[in-house]
Amino acid sequence: MTKLTDGRRGTIARAEPPAKGVRFIYGEHRDAPRGFALRIAVAGGKAFVMRYRIDGREWRT
Repeated sequence: MTKLTDGRRGTIARAEPPAKGVRFIYGEHRDAPRGFALRIAVAGGKAFVMRYRIDGREWRT
């Protein structure tokens, strides 16, 4: 896992889009909640998401 850092040379700025599908980069900062990630789409769009489970089913918001 990598730290999600900002800035011109940070992880978020340097993250490359995948060849197909989506790519998730999960944060490992001690204050970040479990399941916090950066989602990168093929077109290069980036969004922060949370992954969690309710009654055994996985959800992302």
